[in-house]
Amino acid sequence: MTSHVGTNTQAALVNKEQSNWAECLAVCEYAINSSLNVATGKTPFELVLGYTPSLAPLARVDGDDDLPSVEELLALRFQACEDARDQLAISKVRQAAQSNKKRQDKPFWAVGDLVLLDSSDRQKRLHTRKRRAAKLMDRFDGPYRIVKAQPEISSYTLQLNGDDAAVPFFHMGKLKTYRKNDTALFPNREPARLGPVDVGGEPEHIIEDIVDERIRAGKQQYLVSWVSWPSDSDSWEPAEALEDTEALDRWKRRNEE
Repeated sequence: MTSHVGTNTQAALVNKEQSNWAECLAVCEYAINSSLNVATGKTPFELVLGYTPSLAPLARVDGDDDLPSVEELLALRFQACEDARDQLAISKVRQAAQSNKKRQDKPFWAVGDLVLLDSSDRQKRLHTRKRRAAKLMDRFDGPYRIVKAQPEISSYTLQLNGDDAAVPFFHMGKLKTYRKNDTALFPNREPARLGPVDVGGEPEHIIEDIVDERIRAGKQQYLVSWVSWPSDSDSWEPAEALEDTEALDRWKRRNEE
């Protein structure tokens, strides 16, 4: 038996009604399915059946005199239903209190701010793309720029590259503020950004690796990561620009395995 009665209405009803808890479960289920959902504006019954059925029986049943009266039966049912609704209300209040401990009273980020993105949900895909052990990857990836802020629903849209851009919006719980290094206080923490090198008279950045590929407009493209640059600087490059590069050879060998 669970002891977390504030988060489990059915268990709460069981704990309270030790002698007849089995009889109360159906009423508890009714209370849950007849409660208005704030998000939909309807009860679960209305979404499934199109209406919320009445708890009272539609007609009186004549029978054995030993059976409780209709009035007594209805009183017991309605009391059990009220108890269940009380437990639902208590549960919602406690859940809100726990959730609000980690929430801010005002919007946390605005459009243009830089944030780090929790990589735990993407580690499997990143592991496949970058051929790196997931447990050795950074806990947060980025930084990424916010292009749309919806603090009223705790949702933020980020400027992402490649396949990541297919679903660019995230709950604020997956983000944290990017704090740029103070070079005056911590000059040794600032990562060096390698500029382009001269190759045959042309400036070119150094390729670190190829992490993905795709076909666009019938042409092959590769997602390239650059030496000393963060992942948000990865860019899609045409296949012809990567001919005779070690990175492309490595990518092809990995995909042949």
